Parts: sequence; C-alpha cells; structure tokens
Amino acid sequence: MNRNRAFWGLAVILLGVVLLVNSLGILHFNVWKFAGPLFLILLGLWFILNAMMGKSATTPESLSIPRQGEDEFSLNIAHGAGHLNISAAQDTANLLSGTFVHGIDSKVDQVGRTTAIKLKAFGDPVDYILPGSLEGFNWDIKINPDLPVSVDVNGGANESRLDFSQANLK
Repeated sequence: MNRNRAFWGLAVILLGVVLLVNSLGILHFNVWKFAGPLFLILLGLWFILNAMMGKSATTPESLSIPRQGEDEFSLNIAHGAGHLNISAAQDTANLLSGTFVHGIDSKVDQVGRTTAIKLKAFGDPVDYILPGSLEGFNWDIKINPDLPVSVDVNGGANESRLDFSQANLK
C-alpha cells in the first residue's frame, strides 16, 4: 500500500468524522476553528514520519516504440522536475525505448513515412507532490541512431543529460 495515499486518506477520514460528529450535534464547538491547525499538525507529522522511514522506491515503467517502416521520426518531450537522460540506443529495432519513474503518457502518430512521438509526464499527483517522493520524474530514453530525428524538449526544473553524439539529428 502506498504510504502517501494511506496517510492522506486517513487524514481526510479523520477530518470528515470530526465534521460529521459536529453536524450531528454530538460535539458543540466550531470545527472550522480547529481544521487549519489540525491540518498543519498532520502535515508536520507526515514530514517527520517520512524522514524517519525514508522514501519508498518507485518502480520504473518501461516503454518501447517499434519501427514500422518510417524514414524519419520526431520526438516531443514535455518533462517536469527530475532527471532526463537521452542517448542513442544500441538496438535499432525500436524508434525509442526507455524507463520512466512516476509515469509516462505517450502518443504516437504516423503520417506517411514519418512518425511523431509525444511523451509527457503523467502520474498520480499524490505520488510526486507530497513528501516521500521528491525525486521527480526520472526518465532514461534511448533513441534509434539510424533514422533522422528531430527532438523538442520542454523541461521543467530538471537535470538533463542529452547525448546526441551517436544520434542522427535533423
């Protein structure tokens, strides 16, 4: 079970129980007066527990896009915070292959003998916004060195290592 989801799920349930008990008239006090401080206390506890327990490893997602007889391809990357590594692949059977931590949303369009690949960051926001997984999006992408490729990278606050020395850039 994901610790982030469990913690925040319990925090929301606790706040809901307090609001319900107040609405039923069992407790007679202004709940909203305590909601802000309660939220800050829970957030502080989460930071402390997370620091003591350490971050959980996130399993990378793999993606491969095979060649389909195209003469060239384009790669459009929308990457957020984290690490982005792009280099040429040893295997020429795929246009692109890679591993992606915190999710990937890919779209492949083929127009004639050209393939357009769009990669953008995708994942459960709870997994990368809340404490416990502050490493961001970690992507390692290998591109086909044989075909001409145009690359457009839109990065956020990331560390990028773009090695196109063996790639066939347009």
